[in-house]
Amino acid sequence: MTDSPLPIPSDAAKLPFYRRMQFKVVSAMVLLVCLAMGVSAYFSLRIAESGFTRVVSQEFQSTLEFSKTVFNVQAQAWTNWVRHLILDEQEHGLAEAMRGGRRTPVETYVTEHLPTALSKGATVVNREGVVIYRFHSPGNFGDNMGHVEIVRRALDAGEVSVAVVNELNRFMLYAAGPIRDNGSIVGALLIGEPIDNAFVQNIKRNTAMELAVVRDRAVMGSTLKDAEGTPIGDLPLPYLEYKMLLDQPDEIIEARFLGQRYFVAANPLELMDGITPGSLFLAVPRQRLDETEADIQRTFVWLAALVTAVTALVGVAVSHGLTRPIAELTRQVMRIAERGEFSVVEEPSNDETGILANRFNMMQGALRQSSDALRRHNETLEAKVKQRTRELQDEVEERRRAEDQMRHMASHDTLTGLPNRILLMDRIEGAIHNARRHARKCAVLFIDLDGFKAVNDTLGHDKGDILLKGVADRLRACVRENDTVARLGGDEFVILLVDLEDLNNTRPVAEKILVALSRPFDLDGHAGHIGASIGIAGYPDHGEGAQAILKQADHAMYDVKGAGKNSFVIAPHSQG
Repeated sequence: MTDSPLPIPSDAAKLPFYRRMQFKVVSAMVLLVCLAMGVSAYFSLRIAESGFTRVVSQEFQSTLEFSKTVFNVQAQAWTNWVRHLILDEQEHGLAEAMRGGRRTPVETYVTEHLPTALSKGATVVNREGVVIYRFHSPGNFGDNMGHVEIVRRALDAGEVSVAVVNELNRFMLYAAGPIRDNGSIVGALLIGEPIDNAFVQNIKRNTAMELAVVRDRAVMGSTLKDAEGTPIGDLPLPYLEYKMLLDQPDEIIEARFLGQRYFVAANPLELMDGITPGSLFLAVPRQRLDETEADIQRTFVWLAALVTAVTALVGVAVSHGLTRPIAELTRQVMRIAERGEFSVVEEPSNDETGILANRFNMMQGALRQSSDALRRHNETLEAKVKQRTRELQDEVEERRRAEDQMRHMASHDTLTGLPNRILLMDRIEGAIHNARRHARKCAVLFIDLDGFKAVNDTLGHDKGDILLKGVADRLRACVRENDTVARLGGDEFVILLVDLEDLNNTRPVAEKILVALSRPFDLDGHAGHIGASIGIAGYPDHGEGAQAILKQADHAMYDVKGAGKNSFVIAPHSQG
């Protein structure tokens, strides 16, 4: 067996080892310096951003406090006007105008006796809370505001109060007070103004950020404008981010909308009346922070370039001194490698280079033996790895089959192979979801076998099991592939019908089931005769959830039992 030459790396002839070592030393020094500069730049940017965030947070808090002050001042102003108007002697004129319950006398009184600024925000309701007059929407009267808290306070307790009211799909800052006729409360007067773009712009005049008043995600009033300069109508922020801001009023997040990035925050509106949430949305452009970060980055780029150049020069000098002693040794080793010999190199000294040469010579002597032993070991190891790989593949496949079987057993009836209650409830919920999304219906047929107990007691449980399997087969044959036949236990079965236009579409299926189950069953030479009582309920007629619909179908089945069995009935519509 001839000795094979040692492999020579392709780059070894182009760049000797000691040169590569010099390059690595210089590169390592430059990389360390660049890393240090990068870390320094990173933390500098984070410090700048943290400081800017604190400033923005303070601005947000100041704006929130100022906004609350504006709301409170306006609220107090409207409250004072209402107190003044309901105590004025002309109140009796308004009460008199309301006696007929007609809009025209009330409208005449309001326009003649209230100042223009007040009449534009005036609304009058009667003792039941029905709107008699509304200036800003004259075509919308007759609707009921009795559910509005400040109206109820005025009508029930005679109180004057103020709140932000969601009315006709917009926010109104209303103050409300009672209208009395000879001491009795006959209605309520509401004075206020809409919270619109003009209202929000009045707040912004004293702040450097953009504001919006939001209902759900619809913008009631805003200083934020789109590319055409039009105030936005919908909040340009994903719902989950907006919800997080409302849940954490002190949280500030960064978001991109309207062509640039903003720092944004939101705070629930105070004085809100009712369940419709309102919030004050604040935004400040990130541009100021970007300019600061750009200045820091430019400074660090110039500084990094200078430091890198100096480091490279120092590294070259240091690496040259380190690599000179091994340059000659490197050339000898490369010559040996090129000839493919196991010869030795000259040991020029007793320093580290001499020790390295000595160890190289020892390595050369053991290399041939090690190479042969290593080759044999690798062949043995490769054979073992292949064998173990095959064993692991077999184990994985066996475990996968076992897991599939366990999952099937957990969700299916062991006797009939039908879905059990767990899988059935999951499929009902899925059918309800699809029906809701596509404006369709789904239905549940609750089936209880009539006469099964007699067969089971007379012929034995073995024959009863055969009968149950036969029932399962016949039920599957009565429905479509995308419908579900399930067994709840005992002699109770449930069929889920999906993608229905009308609940009456279940009648042909129920009749088909009754006919199918009325035929005798062959129980190993014995004839089994049974019937079925079927109760039917569906979505959305009998409930919004699987449990509710199944319960309605169960009740309907018992109605069939009580009426003589072997029939079906659709449950009456749910009253909930």
